[in-house]
Amino acid sequence: MAKRTRISKKESVKKAEILIQQQEQYSGIIPHPSIIEGYEKNCSGATDRILAMTENQLKSNQELSKLDQENINECRKEALRAEIENVKRGQILGFILILIMLLGGFILVILGKDAGGYASIVASIMLSIGSVIWNNMSKKEQEKEDEDI
Repeated sequence: MAKRTRISKKESVKKAEILIQQQEQYSGIIPHPSIIEGYEKNCSGATDRILAMTENQLKSNQELSKLDQENINECRKEALRAEIENVKRGQILGFILILIMLLGGFILVILGKDAGGYASIVASIMLSIGSVIWNNMSKKEQEKEDEDI
């Protein structure tokens, strides 16, 4: 015969535990409203002081950011001014060099040194043309680099 085992009602009821976890995350300049309430309960007027401190901090941060941006802009302006001065100086010195080569070439031709004179004149003209071509090519390369960025 088969043996029967009695199972009590207590054993047959399974216990179930439900664990509920709540997580709250807050990020901001001022503390979470529940934290502010706690400060206000302990010290009346704390909320106004906290908000005033926050406003002052924001104003200070904005002023610092504005000063930083102004400094950056001033540095960029100074760099542009320096670059413009370098370009002007290069153009002036290049013009003087070509003018000296042309004048030297004409003086050599007048003195009867035809080969040296003509060579100097042709070289100065070629130098001028080469400078213009090189400048145009470098501008095109710079435009390509700017487009890629």
